[in-house]
Amino acid sequence: MNTNNTNERARLEAMIVASDSLYDRIDEGRFGVGGYTVAELRSIVGTATPQAAPTAPAATPGDMSGTLESAARRRFLLAGNAYFTIRSVRTGKRFTFRVRAARGADDHRHFVGLLTGSDNDGDYTYLGTIFDDGARYSHGRNSSIDRGAPGAVAFAWLWNHLDSDGVEFIHSGRCGRCGRRLTVPESVAAGLGPECAGRV
Repeated sequence: MNTNNTNERARLEAMIVASDSLYDRIDEGRFGVGGYTVAELRSIVGTATPQAAPTAPAATPGDMSGTLESAARRRFLLAGNAYFTIRSVRTGKRFTFRVRAARGADDHRHFVGLLTGSDNDGDYTYLGTIFDDGARYSHGRNSSIDRGAPGAVAFAWLWNHLDSDGVEFIHSGRCGRCGRRLTVPESVAAGLGPECAGRV
């Protein structure tokens, strides 16, 4: 394998970030991906288990962002205006996404964007589409981000593993539907304000 191929290395590293069980599968000798053998994967990622992610700092009084439990993730993600970050429990690697509902009552798509700049509200690049109110996700043909890029691999993995405890799912502290700041602890826990929670 040509380890100088940075795109392929990035793709494999993204798989490591996305899958909390990849190391276990390598150790068990049952994992192969993209035509690479276990030995080739070991040469890239090493055999040592990565260090645990650093503990997040304690919340300050003005910080009302929240970590969503697995049961609340899908509802929040499809609420219509969701901003959130996922972070690997094992590696600490993180990606920030925005998922917005299409306009129009009969349009049941949601568009996924990946944060690619420093403006946390506006610097999102189109990544893909969730169809039929969550029935399936597809990487966008018109996305400027390659489907093998780390952020793209991470979201595709997340969509199929929303209940995984291998990633932290952290919302921005705003309602996933209307975007208003959340202040009530129960609303922070759900990622939705009380009115919006009754509408999704």
